[in-house]
Amino acid sequence: MLDVLMRATIVEGLLSVSFLDITDRKMAEGLALTLTENIPVGTYVMQVKPDGGSRLNFVSKRFIQQFGIQASAAKANPNLIFEKIYPEDYEEFMALHARALQENKRFYQEVRVLIRNKLHWFSFEAVPRNAMGDLMIWEGVTADITDRKEAERISRQQAIDIHVTQQELLRLQQVEDLNVSLKKTIEEKNLLLKSSTTVFKANSMGNMMRSVAHEINNPLGAISLNTELLELEIEALKDQLPGSTYRSEEHTSEL
Repeated sequence: MLDVLMRATIVEGLLSVSFLDITDRKMAEGLALTLTENIPVGTYVMQVKPDGGSRLNFVSKRFIQQFGIQASAAKANPNLIFEKIYPEDYEEFMALHARALQENKRFYQEVRVLIRNKLHWFSFEAVPRNAMGDLMIWEGVTADITDRKEAERISRQQAIDIHVTQQELLRLQQVEDLNVSLKKTIEEKNLLLKSSTTVFKANSMGNMMRSVAHEINNPLGAISLNTELLELEIEALKDQLPGSTYRSEEHTSEL
């Protein structure tokens, strides 16, 4: 069995028919299709007309499974796929997609897609290929990257947790340093208080001794003064006594 491409045309009233053996090409296409259906991403071929109209010429089975839509409906209206994009990501996605179509440049975007009321992360990637005339063909792939995004989110959260833990450890170290400084300050304060108490006791003892000395010196001074006065009075009394021994002795010495 051969795959043959048959073409016919009328030339001067005669029917001219040509046959082209495309068996090898068909085998290659079949192999490519088999590989396409078994790779872990969705694939599609989109035809874009000069007026901006588009349609999907080919969608793989995995592409249909990813978005949960009928192949015939997806081929007829590619917007059925785009409408599943999460509202917060839709406008940016469509703007970048339109710019890529206009400039015929590679397109890549990661967006959230709502499928069966469940949020998924998808990557869209497509490259342009010129077809006949102004017709442009875009060959693209779609991949469900939800698991990768979740792993990235967990990794970011772990990084945040590690940073928070490091900051907490740093804060605890600072608190520990403050505690050590406070303990040292308290020890110095206690030592100062102890020294102040010793000085205070010494000053109190000195004050007490001065007070006692003052209390003792006052009577002693009074006693000494009174003694001196008594001695003077005694001397005065001796001089006034008649015939005192003291006077006789003094008179005899004069003689």
